[in-house]
Amino acid sequence: MKRNFLAVLLTLAAVLCLCFGLVACGGNNGSKGEGGSSVEQGGEQQPDEGGEDKTDLGTEGLKYEQRKDEAGNEYIAVVGLGTTLETEIVIPSVYLDLPVKEIGKSAFDASNDARNESLTSVTIPDSVTSIEGRAFYGCSGLTSIEVAQGNPVYHSSGNCLIETKNKILSIGCKTSKIPDDGSVTSIGSFAFSGCSGLKSVEIPDSVTSIGDSAFYGCSGLESVMIGNGVISIVSGAFFNCSRLTSIAIPDSVRSIGTNAFWGCSGLESIGIPGSVTSIQRSTFYQCSGLKSVTIGSGVASIGECAFLGCSTLTSIVIPDSVTSVKGDAFASCIGVESIEVAQGNPVYHSSQNCLIETESKALIVGCKTSTIPSDGSVTSIGECAFSWCSPLTSIEIPDSVTSIGDKAFYCCYGLTSITIPDSVTSIGDGAFDQCIWLAEIQFKGTVKEWQAIPKGDWWDSGTRNYTITCTDGTIDKSGNVTYFEQ
Repeated sequence: MKRNFLAVLLTLAAVLCLCFGLVACGGNNGSKGEGGSSVEQGGEQQPDEGGEDKTDLGTEGLKYEQRKDEAGNEYIAVVGLGTTLETEIVIPSVYLDLPVKEIGKSAFDASNDARNESLTSVTIPDSVTSIEGRAFYGCSGLTSIEVAQGNPVYHSSGNCLIETKNKILSIGCKTSKIPDDGSVTSIGSFAFSGCSGLKSVEIPDSVTSIGDSAFYGCSGLESVMIGNGVISIVSGAFFNCSRLTSIAIPDSVRSIGTNAFWGCSGLESIGIPGSVTSIQRSTFYQCSGLKSVTIGSGVASIGECAFLGCSTLTSIVIPDSVTSVKGDAFASCIGVESIEVAQGNPVYHSSQNCLIETESKALIVGCKTSTIPSDGSVTSIGECAFSWCSPLTSIEIPDSVTSIGDKAFYCCYGLTSITIPDSVTSIGDGAFDQCIWLAEIQFKGTVKEWQAIPKGDWWDSGTRNYTITCTDGTIDKSGNVTYFEQ
């Protein structure tokens, strides 16, 4: 009996030993991925327990996504900081035994994760062949950009990330020096965007294009030297570079895009060469420090809101080449005292500080010192002609005028009185909208004639109580009529 009991015990012991042996030999297969690396929360990779690290680790804690290309091949994209606290980022070439081929859209965008503002360096491996938009937007602390040798798409030089084949500078930082060896021919879209630490930049002659929003929001940028090879400055190129005080546009430039210098409030003067044919919409919008503008003979058009809000601009000189000016091109230029058009202009002329379209007899742009000519050269006040001209306190419209256009006196906050002739047959939408201090309208016709004039929607919206004085009575804002005694 005892011998049987001992035999059973020995058998159980042997089975237990065998089980423990199997666990010791094969248990790791259930916790590690193929290639001998495990993934913990936050994307950290751990080396094999045997001590040999077969995986390119890079910076621990980065966030990744597994993706597939068009052929169905799997690869890895870096999409964010993840859990890392590092400021010097090294992107691995391999993760989970798959190649790291991409830096995803807005991966290190500081507007999405404020920690990215503290990044000081980034090292990109030879495996990365795609970097999506805004990948390093707002990384204001970045001082070093390096690409590993052998990368088939990108290389680095002067702390610039450059797309080798297309010669596009894709990403820059506050210490970047744009190479002048011909390896860069264009500054890419958003290349320096949000780089508040950048103070100056010199663009070499090899560069032909400054891309969309290339220096968007570079709030510390003070001076820019543009090389003689640049042909185009694309939309929003220097948008909101509020400290920019000096920039010279060379004769090589043929086009300046919309919003190119929007909000460059520190810019004091600008010369637009004759090689540029069009000043587009909102190009110098809210350049509130702009005191002088020289428009080259060769510019043919000035778009809507082109100089809107350039409140310290004192004079407007239109060359003989300009054949199109939008009515609100100089809206809210409250400092303007002089408007001149060069002799020989086939479309416009100036008179008494008014810009007038000669053939149509439309007053296109006025200012605080304007006196509307009474010689018959003006028959209409154009759309937005005096809009945002807050220093204007009174104006007399001559008998030759038959129409007052939409928003003609929009937001003329200082306007207190206006004289309107009985020749006027229409008043447009918002013509006197937000003329908050308007107290009196002198109308040179009868009450009945005033009431018969078609008036656009909200023509007097935002005004306070005012009185319309006609030849035979008065009308208050509510429409109540008081006739004069005969």
